[in-house]
Parts: sequence; structure tokens; C-alpha cells
Amino acid sequence: MAKQEIIGVITGDLIRYSRYPAEAREFLAQALGCVKEHYHADFQVYRGDSFQGIVPDPQDALRVTLLIRSFLIASPVILYILEREDGKKRMSSPGSFFKLKEGQAPDRDVVRYLSKRLRHPYRIDARVSVGIGKADHISVAIGDSDGEAFRLSGERLDVMKKLKQDLSVLTPWDDLNKEMEIETAFLDSLMLRWTRAQAIAVFFALQGRTQDELVEMLGISQSAVSQSLGRSNYRTLNLMLERFEGIVARGE
Repeated sequence: MAKQEIIGVITGDLIRYSRYPAEAREFLAQALGCVKEHYHADFQVYRGDSFQGIVPDPQDALRVTLLIRSFLIASPVILYILEREDGKKRMSSPGSFFKLKEGQAPDRDVVRYLSKRLRHPYRIDARVSVGIGKADHISVAIGDSDGEAFRLSGERLDVMKKLKQDLSVLTPWDDLNKEMEIETAFLDSLMLRWTRAQAIAVFFALQGRTQDELVEMLGISQSAVSQSLGRSNYRTLNLMLERFEGIVARGE
């Protein structure tokens, strides 16, 4: 199967959606919007808590999935960080994760906002199934599309709910599927333990941001960035991700 013949399809839903506040819909929309622009992906949300998307370059599908999940886990704090970055403003904030720049006066509104948000009672996450394969038909309404990638992704999500599994990848290659069954189970166990601080660091690292950039962006020390990435097991996650991307890119 040639590389240009296959796509990545991502199907998912928010976990325990009924327990979330109404703003969870905004977090999902923002997460999908962040990856849509950079990976030329197209997503559609159904019933407020379910979504499906097409990633034209199949090797990017797992990275996109991890970006979506790390964004959701990091919500709502990550929305504030992105808004501040867009406005080219310095981060000024308190707490164990955020730290004021030297000589920088605290902004009381920022302090109150982040102190509250870092203690946000809801942990938002999604159950996501990735399908790699052919697309026989792609419709404007993504849910009406059909093909190998759509079937692998959609049908697997239904099975995952029964297995209480939150991440899965299925491809046309049996050897890779056997490997990914183990690796996705490990990745899932990592993400279940992430704090918001770790999810924030992973989200930006997955985008290719360096530790120096994270220090500047988040207003924290180099050691704090390194600690967040270390405790999230980002190095191991990235090795698995690079292997998946290499195999799918070669169409093996």
C-alpha cells in the first residue's frame, strides 16, 4: 500500500462527558482548532462530546492525537497561556508551576485566575482511536465518509469503551498493530498520571518547542521545565512517536 493512498482518521469522545461543566465543549473545540491549522486536518464534532477527523499525512495521526489529549488534560490553564502568547505578553503568575520573572510585579487578576484554574476540579480527557488506511469516499460531512481508515477507527472506538481503553491505533500492517497494542497501552498509562503542568509541557514539546522556549513562554526555570518533561516520561513517549511516524511514512 503506497504512502499516498492512505490517510489517518481520528475518532474520539470525551470521557465522562456528563460530569463536565458546559465549558468542556469549548476546550474540545480549541484543542481541535490548534491541530487543524498545523496539520491540515479536518474535524467534525457530534453531540458536543464526540468527534472525528481526517489527517491527510497518516504519519502525523498519532502526534495529533497526543496533542489533542495533552491539550484537554492541560485545560483550562493552557487556553490562558495561548492567549497570552498570541498577545505577546509576558506570563506573570504564582504557584508551584508558574513563577514570576525577576523584578516583575504580580498582576492580581492573573494571580486570582490561575490560582483558581490550577485547582480546577475537572480533569478533562478523551478516548481516541486512530485508524490508518485507505479512504474510499470522503464526504463534506466526515461522518458520512467511508473506507478502511474510517472503519478501523470508528469500530475500534466502540470496542475500547468496553475494554476501558483510552488510546488505540490500528493500521494495515499486522506487525505494527501488535507493537502499537503494547505501546498505546503504555502511553495511556502515562497520560492518566499527567498533572496539568506536565500536560502543558508535553503539549508544547510535541510542537517542537525547545526547553529554552518553554522557559521563556511559561516564565519558569529550566529545572522546572526539565522536571515536568521528565516526570511525564516525554523522552520515552517521543521515541515511540518517532518510530510510529517512521514506519507509517515508509508505508511498511
